[in-house]
Amino acid sequence: MPWCPICRIHLAWDGSAWECQACRCRLVTLTVLRRIGHGVLADAAWATAFSDRVEPGSACPACRNAMGLVPIAGTTVEVCRPCRSLWGAARTFLPPPQPDAGIAPGRALAQRHQEGEPIGDGPDDALKWGAGAIGLPVEVGAMAPVRTPWTTAILTVLLLTAGIAALTNPHVIGAWGFVPSQPWRYGGLTCITAFFIHAGLVHLLGNLWIFWLTGDNVEDRLGPLRFLLLLGAATLGGDFLHALFDPRGDLPCVGASGGISGLMAFYVCAFPRAQIGMAWNFGTVWLRLPAWSWFMLWIIAQLWLGLQQTAGFGYVSGLAHLGGAVVGLLAWWRWRSIAPVAHDG
Repeated sequence: MPWCPICRIHLAWDGSAWECQACRCRLVTLTVLRRIGHGVLADAAWATAFSDRVEPGSACPACRNAMGLVPIAGTTVEVCRPCRSLWGAARTFLPPPQPDAGIAPGRALAQRHQEGEPIGDGPDDALKWGAGAIGLPVEVGAMAPVRTPWTTAILTVLLLTAGIAALTNPHVIGAWGFVPSQPWRYGGLTCITAFFIHAGLVHLLGNLWIFWLTGDNVEDRLGPLRFLLLLGAATLGGDFLHALFDPRGDLPCVGASGGISGLMAFYVCAFPRAQIGMAWNFGTVWLRLPAWSWFMLWIIAQLWLGLQQTAGFGYVSGLAHLGGAVVGLLAWWRWRSIAPVAHDG
């Protein structure tokens, strides 16, 4: 539960925001501010938060990262970039007067939706609509990275290129996949080559989507070097757990899932207010969950897959996914104090 950085007491949830009962300051997300009619204030404060003139403020009540002091609308608020939230006096965030004519049904539904509730409108672009309609998770109200995620972009291209090339040759999996009974083949190089090989087009495209969904924000938070270190360590962690418990020692393991699982685990810890959207009935209904809820459901699925693996069944390595996720959680514990990057220009 969030703490007030001024009064050192727990904040109370009032249905739309977290509020300190002593000093009456509130922590409000940008999404909620826009829905109660403060879109101009939200956008202005968010844009100003990336200015070189912003001074560090107090610790965010939710994620404990340093917020930035932003003068706006005749007062000063504090902006938490990882949480995409504003902290300040309650009167600053009161909704403007509403007309007496009533609210249209569609707008009433939007106003009822608060972060984490399982209803809401869909994502804000056609690509996400298409991905969600075929069952892929998407970010809703995505957090834009401060700087261009070049490392994520380059690796995405490499994964796509190498993956398609490998699919044209059926012998690549056996030759360059990670074989648990032979972990040191080619000097251990298969731990790396297996990352770029996938068992099919669906396997490849699904991994690429999740890699991009989480990778840009994680790279933005860690920087390219730590990002690569996390990705590599999570891949090795996934290979290790797979080799340790899967009884089929001669069955090659391929795919980037272990490394991507590490990014997912770090993502849900670093961005606790991120929302993941899932489509029902081809996008006519959208379920919106906090990223950590979606991650917990995913973990349960991987535990089930892992149990099947230990019995010698199944061809999806839940063990590799769990090994990568453990590394991602450890990376968050180690690097949780790293402040979000400053704006490059």
